[in-house]
Amino acid sequence: MSIPKEKMDPKYLPVWVDHIVEGYQGLSPEARAEFQDLCDLTIVGLSLPLVPIIGADHEVIRKLKGLTAGTLPSSPDDFPDRRKAG
Repeated sequence: MSIPKEKMDPKYLPVWVDHIVEGYQGLSPEARAEFQDLCDLTIVGLSLPLVPIIGADHEVIRKLKGLTAGTLPSSPDDFPDRRKAG
């Protein structure tokens, strides 16, 4: 998935990500553990399309990756398909 650059205004991203980070950090470790795998999947899905637009070293990408745990796949397609599980 790619986002056309002409439809993307990256100026709003730092504030948006700061709100996400604050909300995530406001949760207890136990609460975060309940959805960490979904968070990791969401972060990969959000950050990969942004990298070509804002760059892999942009503060937004670094902050998003800071919400993840463990080693992340290089693509959302590399995660196990949760719909097939149990």
